Amino acid sequence: MRLVALGANGRTGALVLQDALAAGDWVTAVVRSEAKRPQIDHSRLRVIVGDPCASQALGEACAGQDPVISTLGGAKRQDAAVTPGVSAAR
Repeated sequence: MRLVALGANGRTGALVLQDALAAGDWVTAVVRSEAKRPQIDHSRLRVIVGDPCASQALGEACAGQDPVISTLGGAKRQDAAVTPGVSAAR
């Protein structure tokens, strides 16, 4: 099988990546930066550096692939939405 792994550099994504390669699958991993590149060197692993939420990176990654597995986490932003009147401190 040929699959796309989004978030392959995280804890869950790394397990998906390892299991897929061990099963004999071909994996295309999409990572946000070179610093996020999986630390695995494998002949059936292709890494694409780009925004996994952008149509260009997804289009390139998904061409000729079977499933897409996403283990993307939430966005880490300092200006994350806060509900007015709700305190995070307890």
